[in-house]
Amino acid sequence: MAPALVGGLILTSGPAVSAASIAPAPTRPAEAVRQRLTAGTYLVQLADEPVTTYSRTAVKPGQRLNTRTEAVRDYVDHLNAARKRVLDAVNGVRPVYN
Repeated sequence: MAPALVGGLILTSGPAVSAASIAPAPTRPAEAVRQRLTAGTYLVQLADEPVTTYSRTAVKPGQRLNTRTEAVRDYVDHLNAARKRVLDAVNGVRPVYN
């Protein structure tokens, strides 16, 4: 729990940024690589659905998620590969927490 609190403090104690100063998201991965980023700590959230709500792995009401099914393992592998592609697209990125 402590890392989450520290991460939250880092993110909330930074300088305020107006929405107008944020560049639009790149439409292609190559554009993301060309962007110049300033040093700092960034929170990156991918757009894929979590395992509990993804159509092939969704949990029915009143049931628990079975993490040992092939569908869950396949989807988690997909999510991990997507995260790796994002990290590999920007040089010098060192994840603090996944």
